[in-house]
Amino acid sequence: MAISPQALAGVTAPVHASNKPPWYRVLWVQVFIAIALAVVLGYFDPARAVSMKALGDAFIRLITSIITLIVFCTVTTGIARMENLKKVGRVGGMALLYFEVVSTLALLIGIVVGNVVRPGDGFNVSVATLDAKAVADYAGQAKAQNVTDFLMHVIPTTVVDAFTKGDILQVVFVSLLFGFALSTAGARAKPLVDMIDSLTNVVFEVTRILMKFAPIGAFGAMAYTVGKFGLASLGPLARRRTMSAPSGRRSASHFKSSTQSASSSGGTPDTRPLGGFGSSVFFCASTSSGDPTNGSSPTSDS
Repeated sequence: MAISPQALAGVTAPVHASNKPPWYRVLWVQVFIAIALAVVLGYFDPARAVSMKALGDAFIRLITSIITLIVFCTVTTGIARMENLKKVGRVGGMALLYFEVVSTLALLIGIVVGNVVRPGDGFNVSVATLDAKAVADYAGQAKAQNVTDFLMHVIPTTVVDAFTKGDILQVVFVSLLFGFALSTAGARAKPLVDMIDSLTNVVFEVTRILMKFAPIGAFGAMAYTVGKFGLASLGPLARRRTMSAPSGRRSASHFKSSTQSASSSGGTPDTRPLGGFGSSVFFCASTSSGDPTNGSSPTSDS
């Protein structure tokens, strides 16, 4: 009995197991389900839903507590492994300039969107019931600064103070100093560079673990919103989601351009984080916060 080549190929062909996790283990799917359940809870039991606020606040605090460490480790090791000191200075200056330009652009976009789109319209909120103390810190930080005050603010009182306050600009400044010092020290500082590099991997692993609790955080945030302000609040949230979707696509495009630039300048492009953009953008849109994904690792989808 003759065996066809097609049948033989089907028998001998290796079977490759799919590395794709089941749908119920994908982060954005879990977040979506949690949000749907939160909306149901907020509609049928508003009082209980409002009490879920602590879940969202706890998750945001967990993530933001390690953001400064992530910034320090990644910036420091990135600069320390550069052998060209001119490139170190150029990258350091561009990092500070990029931070300020993008921050200013974000403020301008926020002002335009706030006045044109008016994302807060539709919330069942009475101004008389709002707590003015809740925004007192933000109002105090919005005071006018001249160039001297700004430059003095960049320099922290102590190295530890930059991390305890969570001031990202001060952390970037400290990271640049440490990275430059490690680069100039050369082989003598290699053990320290390797240690910080290992610490970076540990911090990303911690972030990956914390991101598994993202559905719980999203559930608490959305349950509080619907329970406190009603289903009418979903309309303004949907408008904000519409505005944030193009930003996510632009971020992915910018990251791809950055890795290509690194390749052309002699660096090694790392495109693995692109795999995490989907869940990161979806989670930002769901919780109205980008803090949880600032330090998310590329493996956070698993």
